[in-house]
Amino acid sequence: MIIPIQVALVEDDPLLRRVLAGLIEELGTECLDFGSADDALIALLQRAAPIDLLITDRVVPGQLDGLALVKLVRQKWPAVQALVMSGYEQDDKLNLPAGVQYIQKPLQLNELLAVVAQVQHQRNAERPASSA
Repeated sequence: MIIPIQVALVEDDPLLRRVLAGLIEELGTECLDFGSADDALIALLQRAAPIDLLITDRVVPGQLDGLALVKLVRQKWPAVQALVMSGYEQDDKLNLPAGVQYIQKPLQLNELLAVVAQVQHQRNAERPASSA
């Protein structure tokens, strides 16, 4: 039995956020979506358990950008996987923290969904099977 993972999605474009959240949920995951890194951080800090995957646009409104959010989340929960998306060409040269993946916008949906599926497979392999 596949145990669903929990994904936090941060994207300031409401239409793109709804589309991506819907696609991510079709993979059998729980997707929490936010319009800013600030809102995401507040909600994540209030949760009892960490998420499995953080997907964030690099440039979002508010005090924090997506990269700052990734760094803060991974300081508190080092096992959280992260993916940064950006439409700025120079961002492909970002010095991302180890293990953080990057996707250039416009998105290739298969790339994004492959990352979600990979994390879901990895997390399920790490979790002990429940005895029936």
